[in-house]
Amino acid sequence: MRSLRVLCQIAESGSFTAAAAQLGHTQSAVFRQAAALERSTGATLFERRPGGVRLTQSELTLLSHARTILASVDAAGRDLSGEAHRAELVPLGMILSAGPLLLPAALARLATTAPWVRVTTREGTTPGLARALRTG
Repeated sequence: MRSLRVLCQIAESGSFTAAAAQLGHTQSAVFRQAAALERSTGATLFERRPGGVRLTQSELTLLSHARTILASVDAAGRDLSGEAHRAELVPLGMILSAGPLLLPAALARLATTAPWVRVTTREGTTPGLARALRTG
């Protein structure tokens, strides 16, 4: 699980150093976890570049599965400890041009950080969405 959490943090942070700071680990520990994950999968997951890393297609594929696995493990832990969250519905309005670009990453992140939240979407123009917001 630790390797999957490190993988997710590297993807979100964009560098081993930033991921280490966020996780409270040393940069070398994060680098070792990433290298071990690459060895175990047999795939290059990160393109190392000055100033950070670029995600490969293999990493994006594994990242999707890692987020799902971690969300399930976290939910199981909450269920076992009696801390299960009540599902909450959150309506989200978006303009047509931004939705396909921003929504998938935002929903993936939400699934790992708040899996009890369910999002419904509504597409529209800015004035239309502002009216809908004002009217509840």
